[in-house]
Parts: sequence; structure tokens; C-alpha cells
Amino acid sequence: MEASSSIQFELLKRLFNLRIDVNKAFAEKGPASPRYIELSKGLDQLYKRYNEELLLHQINILKDKMITTWIDKGFNHHETIDISQKLDEVLIRYQKAKHVG
Repeated sequence: MEASSSIQFELLKRLFNLRIDVNKAFAEKGPASPRYIELSKGLDQLYKRYNEELLLHQINILKDKMITTWIDKGFNHHETIDISQKLDEVLIRYQKAKHVG
């Protein structure tokens, strides 16, 4: 989990810096400039990657929680089922995020 947090932090720093560059390019040359368009596309890709990292982090947390609950309370316990359903929802969001764009 520590590596995931480190990656997320690095992506956030890159997002912050790229956002500043996008704003500067917009102020200097406007929205039709090639530099602004290039930076905007890069920012969009970075946002997508950051979102994917967050979803992967959620998946790992829910997976571990589901396994622990399953061991402690059993496969058919309502908490295990609830966590499993939440995990399914996050997995679907991750799959959609990976296949869009």
C-alpha cells in the first residue's frame, strides 16, 4: 500500500505542476494554441492515470477487507457479501476507466 500512496503523491504533484503550465499557456496564447492543446491533453491523461491509481488502491483495500471478513465471519455473512458487492462496483468502475479513451 505504501508504494501506491507514493505513486499517488507523485501523480498529484505532476497534476498540480501541469495544471499551472496549462493555465499559463491559456493566459499567454489562448485556448487555440498548440501548446495549450498539447498540455490539456497531457493533463487529461494524467487525471485518468491518477483516477486509475485511486481505484486500484480501493480495490486492494476492499479485497483485503473482504478476505479478512470472510475468514472471521464466513462466506455467507452479510458483511462479506456487502464488501464483495462494493468490490464489484469498484472493479467495474476501474474496467470502464481503463477502456474509455
